[in-house]
Amino acid sequence: MERLDYDVLLFDLDGTLTASAPGMLGGVHHVCREMGLEIPPDDILQQFIGPPMTTCFSVHFGLEGETLAQATRSYRAYYDRQGWMENGVFDGIFHMLTELRACGKRLGVATNKSMQDMTKITEHFGLAPYFDFMSGSDKSVGRQGKANVIAYALENLGVRDNSRVVMIGDRKYDVEGAAEKGIAAIGVAYGYGSRAELRNAGAIHVVETPMELCAILK
Repeated sequence: MERLDYDVLLFDLDGTLTASAPGMLGGVHHVCREMGLEIPPDDILQQFIGPPMTTCFSVHFGLEGETLAQATRSYRAYYDRQGWMENGVFDGIFHMLTELRACGKRLGVATNKSMQDMTKITEHFGLAPYFDFMSGSDKSVGRQGKANVIAYALENLGVRDNSRVVMIGDRKYDVEGAAEKGIAAIGVAYGYGSRAELRNAGAIHVVETPMELCAILK
């Protein structure tokens, strides 16, 4: 099996560490019911996992201005109440993280989720202790978009050589954000993006399971 030699491993959260679709899509259904919008088909709903939710409501429903703000507030109310708990850690993740730390790898999180949501989820589901640093978005300081949360993680991990870092995620946004910061990306096909999406975005490798990911990085 091919081995990839990196010292610092950055992980996306939704679709890479956790199976977050039920809570996120439950929030979209809630918005549609509350605002009288037609619920999109499943293939479109899958596209709501990865980008910022405001972008999704704008692109897929054509919302703008106060209507867009209303949809975002409605989603946030649902997610804060219950959506974040409608989640779970993928099988094999804890074992993989344990093995990678035992090999001396430094582990980080880089997610488009807010710092508040990321912290709440990783602590509740027992993921937080495995990571040296966790980076999320923060509108108050202008830190939004995958490339920016990756940059914040690299800074706080004290990375001096980006060639020793790899981003691991399930959507093209992870791969493209990594490329903006000059780092490679590995795709995980067990998440919410397809193998083709990840390859087309420039992933250097795509794995089917956390155990396969562990095997190529140890």
